[in-house]
Formats: sequence, C-alpha cells, structure tokens
Amino acid sequence: MRLQGRYAAAALAAAVPAAAGVWRLASPDGTVVVEVGLSTALTWRVAYRGTEVLRPAPLGLVRDDQDFSTGLEFTGERGRRIVEDYEMPAGRRRRCRNVFQEMVLSFTNARGARLEVVARAAADGVALRYRFPDVDPVPRRVLREETSFRLPADAVAWIQPYDRITKWTPAYERFYEHGVPVGALATNAAGWCFPALFRVRPDGPWVLLTESDLDDRYCACRLRSGAEPGLVGVRFPDPDEGMKTGAVEPFSPLPWQTPWRVVMLGATPSAFVESTLAQDLGRPAVAGRPPRWVRPGRVAWSWWAEQDSPRRPDRMKQWIDFAAEMGWEYFLVDANWNYVEEKAILDLLRHARRRNVGILLWYNSGGPHNEVTEAPRDRMMPAAVRRREMAWLKGLGVAGLKVDFFQSDKQNVVAHYLDILRDAADHRLMINFHGCTIPRGWQRTWPHLMTMEAVRGAECYIFDLHYPAAAPALNTILPFTRNASARWTTHRSPFPPTARDG
Repeated sequence: MRLQGRYAAAALAAAVPAAAGVWRLASPDGTVVVEVGLSTALTWRVAYRGTEVLRPAPLGLVRDDQDFSTGLEFTGERGRRIVEDYEMPAGRRRRCRNVFQEMVLSFTNARGARLEVVARAAADGVALRYRFPDVDPVPRRVLREETSFRLPADAVAWIQPYDRITKWTPAYERFYEHGVPVGALATNAAGWCFPALFRVRPDGPWVLLTESDLDDRYCACRLRSGAEPGLVGVRFPDPDEGMKTGAVEPFSPLPWQTPWRVVMLGATPSAFVESTLAQDLGRPAVAGRPPRWVRPGRVAWSWWAEQDSPRRPDRMKQWIDFAAEMGWEYFLVDANWNYVEEKAILDLLRHARRRNVGILLWYNSGGPHNEVTEAPRDRMMPAAVRRREMAWLKGLGVAGLKVDFFQSDKQNVVAHYLDILRDAADHRLMINFHGCTIPRGWQRTWPHLMTMEAVRGAECYIFDLHYPAAAPALNTILPFTRNASARWTTHRSPFPPTARDG
C-alpha cells in the first residue's frame, strides 16, 4: 500500500470543512462527494456526478457505557490518499488497484469518550465506519447503530426481504422484489438484506448498499425501514437466529472499529457488475499475496441429480470420470458421505487422484447454532476437533470443503466463519460456504474462500414448484444485486498445475 502524502493537493481542497460543522470529501476523480455534518447529531449525505443520491441521514451509535448519537464535539481531522495494488486468484480481475481519498474526523462525547468517523471516497462509491480509539480491556457492547441512508422519496428498490427464522434460515434465499417504491419498504417487519439496489431517478443514477470488512468483533447487519419513506437504517440480527445462541449486540474490548457501510454508485446497474469496491475495502491477504495452492476451477456435482450419490462410491466414481472427461478440475462429495466406510472413501480419493480430479468434501457447520442432521456435523467445532479433521483431510490430499447451514448473522457465528477460514488456510484447504451469509469482504483477506452461496439457487429447481417460473426474472436481478459483492471467477489461476500443493 502506498500512502501518497498526508494530503495531496486535490485532497486538501476536498477534505477541509465546507461550512461550519460540515466536512466534505471527494473521490480522486471528483465524481463522488460525501459530506459529514454535525449539529445536534452527526449526519451524512452523498452526491454522484452532481446529483444528490443520499440526502442527509443520521450517523452515530450507542454503547452500553457511552452515547455517541448526540452531544458530540469536533476535535480534529486528518486525511490521506490510498493507492493499493493487489492480486486475486479468482474474481473479476487478477490484478486489482483501488484509489481512495480518506478522511478521519475525531469527536468526543459529553463524557470525553472518543469516536472517529472514517470516510473513504472512490470513483465507484463511498464507505464509512466508526472507530473507538480509546483503550479499555473491558468488553463494551454496541446497543444500537444509528447509521442510516435517506434516499429520495420517489426512489425504487430491487431488494430481498430478510428471512423469517426457521430450521433452515436465515440463508438469504428469498426472491428479490422488483422495483419496490421505497415508501413500501416498511411492510416487511423482518427488514431487508444487503446488498440492496436503488434507482434514484427514472434516468438514474443507481445506488447499491452493502457492507465490507466484517470481522469477528461485530455482527453481520441488514437494513431496517425508517420512520419516513426512503429512510433505511442498519439493523442487528434477530434474537432467535442460530437456535438462540450468541448475543444480538456486538461486543469487544477497545480499541474497536465497525465494518464499512458501503455505498456503491453508478450511472447504470452495470457499474456494479464491474466494481470491486466491496472487495477493495477488505483487509489485505493475511499471507501478503494469494498462496500458490489456491486453484479455482469447475466442479462436478452429483447431488443435484442424485441425492443418494454421496452414499454410493460406485456412482461418485462415474461422476469423477465424467469430470475428467470434461476437463473439470474438481468433484464435490456432498452431504452424508461419512456413512460410507472409510476405506471406500480412501479408494474414491485414489481414483480421483488417478484421474487428476480434486476432491471437495461437504460438512455441516454445526454446532449448537443449527439442528440440521445432515452429516458429518460437529466436526467444524470446537477448534481442536476442526483442526484435527483438517489435518486428516490435508494428509489425504483433499482440495477443499463445502461448509453448510450457518443459520445466523450474530457475532458468534461470524467468528465461526472466520475460524474455519483461518484453520483452512493453515491446512491448505479451499472453502465454499453454503447456506450462509452474503459476502462481507472476506475474499480479499482469505483468497482461499472461493464462493458463498446466500442465494436462491439451482437446488430450488428440485424443491420449489414455483421456482422454475420465477427463476428467469430473478436471474436478471442477481447480477446487479447479490453478485455485485460476490467473487466471479473470470480467469484461471496464474500458477501452473505443478504448483497445486506448493
């Protein structure tokens, strides 16, 4: 990462107060502007190419020990230009570059506790997060986050209702609703999912809201309807998620920071297909660059056509042969493969190795946070069990895991996702999350995270009689909504096949 001066000349003009209590930040190309204001409370607004796309809306949050929603005093600001170049083994681009202008505004509340508001502006959008720079080893809890987005009252949305809690949900598998007036968003009591797409005017521009750089010190969030048409805010998970395990409100010792609240912008929705903004805001890869053993590829999947095939090694061998004939890199052994004798699984792995086809194995993520009985389960937690299982898989030459049924966006389950990714990196295993939350900026940090489902997908052709008729419309919406924060594999690995395990 190169930091080009404390302020470049353009940044200086963009980041100084625009008026008393108002601070303005422009993107490097000047097309995107975000303003943060302070009167009785913090607010923010966003403009794109001269058009106000988000009107002034509340910011701030309330901890269990401090209130940062009102009574704040400005104490200083600083800024920088950020230019980053990095590589990805899969996605829209192999070589990525992001250029941000960043503004950090410092405040104290009535009791002298400190809050920093961090804003970044790029050519394709803006992002905002909060930091608590004070040091306190006692875990503090965020009771509510006031961050809101105020769209014009005549805007319309392409948006997914959040799931009602069941044995199988939340899993982000509801249909996206088409062209919903923002005034009608209050009708869904459970709230609305990220990413959410809005058309500000009949001729544009367009806004996509999501979040990025979520870590294990916060929960995954969604949108709630506000008190007026066009106003939506950040909402925490429901208490019943994950079999009622885990806290709803996020908590952590200080210092602490929240995830990025991301506003992607474009003249047309195609901008969101091309943008890597949500990925760019993720933390750099832990290893500094993608490891050479991460090898994206195509996967043969027998379960969709033959749900009993994971219990039938003879059929799986035929599917492996099919993958080899097609030149596909992998075969997925789906749920309940562990009911087959171990020697048969070892024989299957030898057969796949002879055919030069990598093997991926399915696992249940549970644990106490789900009651789904598909197996193997209880091998992804606790940590000692997970690491022992992954060490065994690495020794067998397994290429990766499909981990399923998370059923919660609470902080404890976010930590479970990231624990799986850390341990999988140690054991050189690629990961596919299924029945999961949406992408939250993790792919850049953990490049062995290949895919996250979080969509109503192909398996619903089997289980949902209404899906075939609804799928064509859904499939025209997904590229500009759900897939805008996803990784699309558009290139092969830059590493030669001989480096698969190197």
